[in-house]
Amino acid sequence: MGLGRRLRDLANLSQYDVVYLYRTAAMVGPSILERIVKLFGKPIVFDFDDAIFLTDTAAANRRFG
Repeated sequence: MGLGRRLRDLANLSQYDVVYLYRTAAMVGPSILERIVKLFGKPIVFDFDDAIFLTDTAAANRRFG
């Protein structure tokens, strides 16, 4: 579901001047989506205003921690 939206975003990448990411584009796996954005030469703004050094402990995120 979320990955499908990110893939649609990639298809429309030419419409954007900059890509804003909160942590990562996909919660699981390598940073492939971010690398594709880089290939298109779009600037990426990473939002790291949270304490990213802390692991996610919410029940929904435990499998990704």
